Amino acid sequence: MRYLHCFVLLLLRASFLPGQCPITVNAGDDAWLCAPPSPVQLNASIDGDYISFQWSPTSGMTGSNTLSPTVNVSQTTNYVLTARAVDPNNNLIANGDFEGGNTGFTSDYAYNPGFTGPPWGSYEITSTPAIFPDCPDHTSGTGAYMVIDGADVPNLLVWCQTVAVTPNTQYELSAWGVSFTNSGPFASLEFTINGAVVGTPLSVTGPQCTWRPFSVLWNSGNNTSATICIEDLTVTGANNDFALDDIVFSPVCQVKD
Repeated sequence: MRYLHCFVLLLLRASFLPGQCPITVNAGDDAWLCAPPSPVQLNASIDGDYISFQWSPTSGMTGSNTLSPTVNVSQTTNYVLTARAVDPNNNLIANGDFEGGNTGFTSDYAYNPGFTGPPWGSYEITSTPAIFPDCPDHTSGTGAYMVIDGADVPNLLVWCQTVAVTPNTQYELSAWGVSFTNSGPFASLEFTINGAVVGTPLSVTGPQCTWRPFSVLWNSGNNTSATICIEDLTVTGANNDFALDDIVFSPVCQVKD
């Protein structure tokens, strides 16, 4: 008599932080297998914008960097898919979309509504720039944003804000920049957190009115606060005309299945 040895491949269902992450994770259906073992392909899916994902465990798995890896198992095994994302509704930045006007942040640039004074090294908060093309804002297309005329002196911070953070937590910093000109020199925006450069400078290139994204992950370590600053590394008043909008700093959340 021949005995059939069977086991189950479990795609563990254990959601984490439901309702706080804007993603849905599905590791796929459980599978019942019988010896001798043979390769089985998992078919997972992630709905929504996610930053990264990982499988656990990865023993016996080929293609662990994909949502459809192949596994070879000879005993009952639990596979868990964990995905990470950012909840846009949990933004720690105050007035990151500038709809609140000239508040919530500091700047080494001069506040110059209507650009009635010398323009270089100054800014205004508006939905209709006084001296630049009327580009739609990034948020809604009709809202406000920070309009900046680049400075001709170095080491001026365009925008800064300090927020409280939880130690040993991963955050994502993101922002959008747009150029009002079609030709350079274009703004090159360097982002720092607590004085340390994070990510690659955002090159706010033309064509005009084309929004360019920036994003970077940052771990708080033992910090309880984060001072986030943006500096324009392009030091000239000519053509160095740009805007900022939708600055977001949010903790990374995760969902498991």
